[in-house]
This record gives sequence, structure tokens and C-alpha cells, in this order.
Amino acid sequence: MKKTKEKKEKSQFVTVKDSAGNEVVTERGFKGLKKTFRFYKKYMGLFVLMIVFSLLGSGLSVLSPVFEGNMVDQFTKFNVDKIFYYACLSFTVIVLVQTVYTFWYMILIKLNKNVKTDIKHELITSLTELETQNFDKTNSGVFIARINKDSKELASFYNDIVDCLADILSNIGFVIYVAFLNIYIFLFICVYVIVTFLIENHRIKLWYINKKRWKLADEKVVGAYSELIRGVRDVKVLNLKHTTISRAEQLQDDAIKIAQQFDMTNMWWRRITQVVMGALDLAFIALCVVLVTNNLMALSIMLVVYIYMGRVRNLIKYAINVKQHFVDGELAAQRVFEILESTTFKKETFGDVELPEVKGNIQFKDVCFGYQPDEPLFKDMNFEIKAGQTVAIVGKSGQGKSTILSLIDKLYKVDSGAVTIDGVNVNDLTENSLRDNVSIVMQIPYIFNTTIMENLKFVKENATDEEVYEACRKAQIHDYITTLPNGYESLIGENGVVLSGGQRQRLAIARALLKNSKIILFDEATSALDNESQQKIKEVIDGLKEEHTIIIVAHRLSTVVDCDKIIVIDHNQVEAEGTHKYLMRNCDVYKELYKTEEDNSKVDNVSE
Repeated sequence: MKKTKEKKEKSQFVTVKDSAGNEVVTERGFKGLKKTFRFYKKYMGLFVLMIVFSLLGSGLSVLSPVFEGNMVDQFTKFNVDKIFYYACLSFTVIVLVQTVYTFWYMILIKLNKNVKTDIKHELITSLTELETQNFDKTNSGVFIARINKDSKELASFYNDIVDCLADILSNIGFVIYVAFLNIYIFLFICVYVIVTFLIENHRIKLWYINKKRWKLADEKVVGAYSELIRGVRDVKVLNLKHTTISRAEQLQDDAIKIAQQFDMTNMWWRRITQVVMGALDLAFIALCVVLVTNNLMALSIMLVVYIYMGRVRNLIKYAINVKQHFVDGELAAQRVFEILESTTFKKETFGDVELPEVKGNIQFKDVCFGYQPDEPLFKDMNFEIKAGQTVAIVGKSGQGKSTILSLIDKLYKVDSGAVTIDGVNVNDLTENSLRDNVSIVMQIPYIFNTTIMENLKFVKENATDEEVYEACRKAQIHDYITTLPNGYESLIGENGVVLSGGQRQRLAIARALLKNSKIILFDEATSALDNESQQKIKEVIDGLKEEHTIIIVAHRLSTVVDCDKIIVIDHNQVEAEGTHKYLMRNCDVYKELYKTEEDNSKVDNVSE
């Protein structure tokens, strides 16, 4: 009994391998498609109208073979009046069917567009809610393919199914009509449909497994080409053109091989289906001859059934299409809901505590964290930053200084311990309460592909132009912007490509100043600035003191000697903390860092 249950549970899943040979387990059944229906509930009126017009069209289509069959029968008697009578009825049906399907198609287009828009909107929203580690570990092609391709397939699923069912109903009408004409032919047609469907059903099972493999391979191709386009400047300057193109082409070749296997398997089973259908057609002719010879069927009936035998083939085709749409739709649904429901990609979680007025006290209490479960970066890290302080975090590369800022803004969750703001665990805060009050100026900030003004107003939509100008003046970039032909309305390209590294950093600083968060974190935010600009930004930061809690991650110690406190990180732990003077007297690690910087500065001066 237990083995039977385990076997049943195991049969609910299928394992396939992607282009890299990795095993991927996916669930059988159509649970994903059931969940998809919620997107249609919002447009239930349109959905019902689509079904009504589809059924009306298929119902009218049932009349066509009846009238056309009677017309053929009248030809054998050459009853001219009856021939024209049934011909006119057939024409009337055609007009009515086309009219109904015109309205049906108009509804279909609107419904499909609305549902696809909603699915994409939810997907994009869910992507912004995923834990940052998902993007660290997952190729962007995975997300791009699901937003563009899978959402499209999913949005059209119910439309395609209703369309196929309508066609099935109209062709079933012919089969029922045959039952009244001749029971032997009707039974033969039933066998014809069942045998062909069983063969095609097996083909679709293979289709599902192979298409899953192809989608996984295609995601990697999309990711490779996306990376090549986004990183084209680095590709050029590092002369990586051949390497990156070869890598992308190799992934494309892998995907093509899977697609070819996919198509070949599909082709062979289709050929088998065609041969079997050919044999059944031959058997149909033989049966008709026997029935007519033995006066069990009139010759006129044989002609009618033979002429419209294509409707039986259509019935099989549409029945198979229904199954195939279910398979394709379920596969798309699984991939979409992996994001929407966080089954594969985990979402960020927030609490329900609102901080009405953030002061800016920050504390790390026994914080343990690692990017990999078995590779801890911090163990029992403790320190405190008081509201209004300007604090620097220094240390050698790889010590986790930038990670500390990410933990404060909860871009990553601690494994144990707690990071608190004003005594409240950041895990307990609402998203807005946390993110509205914390700003990070990254070392390599992302600049949106739009105008300078829009880039800045993203953080404060109701900001006045004067507020924007003031933030840019403080960030030492206003004068440069005014020299541009279109000033603040200048387009700056993807990730601010028309700006220098220093200009991008200053624009990001202006954005943080405009947001006016209580806690501002600078992650090497002045590393791309020259000495003069760096000094001016230092003055800006000094002007933010007391009103803001400021944390600066810096390699240039000369820029943070005036901070209220400096935290020294060594071996991924807090080695010491205090003022510059205190650390120079009491911390060997800090003294070494400072001496190394002075020596490098002297070398640079000699070189100049």
C-alpha cells in the first residue's frame, strides 16, 4: 500500500535535464492552469461573452454539414428547387457564423490584451519583491523569458481552449449527423477518432518533456545575449568579442540541438499518425463499398460522408490541440507561478511595524551572515551607531564592508542575530518604513535610461524643479548639467552611459539628497571623483551631519578622518572602533591601512 502511494506521488513529477545537464523536477497535472483563472475573473463579463459567442458560432456551424449534405442528396435526384433551397440556407449559415466570429474575435483581442498586461504587471512586481540573492544566482535570461514568452502563452491559454472547443463542437455535430445516416459508419468514425487520439496523446507527453528542456536552454541563450548587449562596452575594451560571441553561440547551438531533437521526435510521431490515418481511410473506403454493395447504405450517403470526412480529421486535430494547449499552458503557468508564488525564487518578507519618526540609531546584535549556508561571512558581529553620527567603515577588500550596508537596508537577511533601527528589528519593519528612511549611494549606481530630471524625480515625484537644482548643486553636478544642450531634459542612455563615472556617482548622490532619508549610506560613493570634487562632496556630507545618520564605506581613509567614529573590519569581524586619533594610537590594523595609503599617495605625487 505504501509503495503504491509512493509510486503515485512520484508519478506526479517528471525530471528533465537542461542544456547544462542539470536535473529539473517539474510537477505533472494542471494545477498551474487552475491558478491562472484568477486573472480572468477580473474580466468575467468579457470571458462569458467570449464563451457565448464561441458556442453560438459552433452551434450554427453544426448546421452547415446538414444543409450541405441534404444539398448533395438532392443533386442525386436533381431536384433544382431543393438544391437552391439548401444552398441558400448554407449561405445564410456562413454569413451568420462569420458575423458571430467577428464579434468573438473583437472580444478575444481585448480579453487577451488585458490578461497579458495583468500577468506581466504581477510578474514584474513580484520580481522587484524577490530576495536579492535570487538575482545573484540566476541568469537574467530566466526572468526575461518568463516575462515575455511565458506570460504571452499563459494569457492566450483560455482563449485557445475555448476556440478549439468551439471547433470540436461544430465537428461533433457532423459525427452526430452521421449517426442518424448510418450506425456502422458512425461506429467506425468513433474507432478512427480513439485510435488516432491515443497515438497523438503519446506524442504530446514527449512534447511536454522536450519543450521543458528547450525552455531551460533558451533562457540561457536570452541571458547570454542580454549580457552581451548590456556589457558591449566592456566587451570592446577588453577585446572579448570572440569569447562572448562564442559563448552565446555555444548556448544557442545547445538550444538548437535540443530543438532539433524536439522537432525530430515530434515529426516521427506525426508521420506515424498520418500513416495510421491513411490506413483507417483505406479501411473506411472498404467499409463503404461493403455497405453500399450489401444495400446497407445509400450511395448518396456515402458521398456525403466521404466529402465531409475532413471534419472527422478536424475533430481529431482540435482535440489534440486542446491537449497540447493544456500542456503548453501548464508549462508556462508553472514557470510564471514559480515567481508569483515564490516556490523557486523566494520573496522578501517584511513586518508590520511603522516608525512614525525615524531617529537613525543603528545596532548590530550578534549578527551572523553568509552568502552561502556553509560559508559564513560574519559571526556574532556587534556594533552600534547613534543617531546623527557620521561613521566610516574601513578595512581591506573582501571584509564585507558593503555587505554591512546591504544588511542595514535588508537587501540581504541575516542568518541569525538582529540589525535594528531605533531598537526595532529591520525584519519587523514595513517595507516603506525601512526603505523610505534608508538610502544607499552605490559604488556603481544604476542610472535609468531617461532624462536627468526624471532620474531624479523617481525618488520624489512631487519635487519642485528648484528642489532638484538644489540637490544637484550640493552634489556638485548642477553646473555640468546646465552645459548640456537640453539641460535637465537631456537623455543619458542606459545606465547613464553618456556620463562619466564621477558624474554618475554625483547624480546618484543628488538623488539620495533629494530623497532626504534619515539614514544615508555611502558605499565608496566618491571613489570615481577627483580630489577637488571629492572635497566638495565631503563638505556636502559634513552639512548633512546631525540631521542624518551617515555611514561611509571608504578605501581612502583621508576622506573619513573627521568622522565621529571609524569601525575597522578585519577577518570579517569588528577589530576596533573609535576616532581617527584613537585608532592611530590603539589599532595596528588601522595604522597599517593608513600608512599604506600615505605611501601610495607619495608614490602618486612623485609620478606626477
